[in-house]
Formats: sequence, C-alpha cells, structure tokens
Amino acid sequence: MIVFLFGAGLIKPSADAWDRFIKFSVCSVPLAYALYYSWGGNQYGPRYYYEVYPLMCALAATQVGVFCPKNAGRGAGMRVLIVVTICIGGLWALGYHGAKVRTLTQERKAVYQKAVSGAAKPAVILMRGYFGDRLVMSQEDAVRNDPDLSGPVLYAHDRGDQNRSLCAQYPDRFFYMATYDRTINQPQLEPYPCPK
Repeated sequence: MIVFLFGAGLIKPSADAWDRFIKFSVCSVPLAYALYYSWGGNQYGPRYYYEVYPLMCALAATQVGVFCPKNAGRGAGMRVLIVVTICIGGLWALGYHGAKVRTLTQERKAVYQKAVSGAAKPAVILMRGYFGDRLVMSQEDAVRNDPDLSGPVLYAHDRGDQNRSLCAQYPDRFFYMATYDRTINQPQLEPYPCPK
C-alpha cells in the first residue's frame, strides 16, 4: 500500500504540517502491521483498518483536487467517475467478502452446532486442534463459554493427561472430544472416556 501511494505520487513532500501528518499517519498503520508478526487465525477484519480509514478518506479527498481541478473542463466528469467506481467496487467487495465471511462463519459454527445437537447434556466439549478450512480457528479461540460456566454445554482446551482433573471437577457431565476433519470439511465429536 505504501509503495502504491508513493508510486502514484499521492505522497509527496509538503510544507503544510497537517498534510504531512495525514500522509505519515496513513503510512504508519500498514508499516506497523508489516512489522507485527502473527500467524493469523482469528486476527483479521475491519478492526485492523478502521483507525486509518478516516485518514485514507482525507488523503483521497485532497487528491481529488489534484486529479480533477475545478477549473478543468473534465473535473466534474472525473468526480462522477470516481464516485461511480467507488460504488461499484464497494458493491463487488461487499458481495465477495459477504460470501467469504459466510463460509468462514459456517465452518466455525459447525462444531458448536454439532455439540448442541449431538452431545448428551450436560456436556463438556474438549477442543483439539484447528477448526475450519478457509481460515482456521485455533482451539484457543474456539473455547467460548458463558462467564458463569453454567450452560448445558461447556467448551474446554484439550490438555492431554490434564483432562482428568477437569473430569473430576465436573463428574456429572458427559465429556466429548471435538476435532475438525479437513478432508470432509466437518467437525467430529467423539465421546471422551474420563478415568474413573
């Protein structure tokens, strides 16, 4: 993004302090995320660009005057073309991202739906591995419970041998192991034998 902005001539040295501030701010966010290491998982979405969006709009607004000056004969037409292009691109992006997020949501909710419909209640579901296929969710992200831990289905991390202490903590619940089979793109739910 920064290379594009410089290459398009949108970021040039300026004597105006406010202009420099906006341009520097727009560049600072992608620079910061370029240096931020993370494998991804559940870390995506609008929260990563909301803070720079108003600055991008301000930068774009200053550039409309450069490309479409009011005194030029084509200025009004160029402004209309820019607005139409943005609207068409926005509608396309809405459809594309809507379909993608719908698939991600269905894949990620599948394990909870299977737990609610296929597990005897009350239950504890031990989450193992990654869930989903298009953009996986780790078991750290997948464990989601009511704050009071009183729901008919509770979700917990699979801790291997340490699971027996959880079994002892909830002796009245049925235990299951949840995994995700990416060959069939479906979650799997198996009874988990708690040690007696």
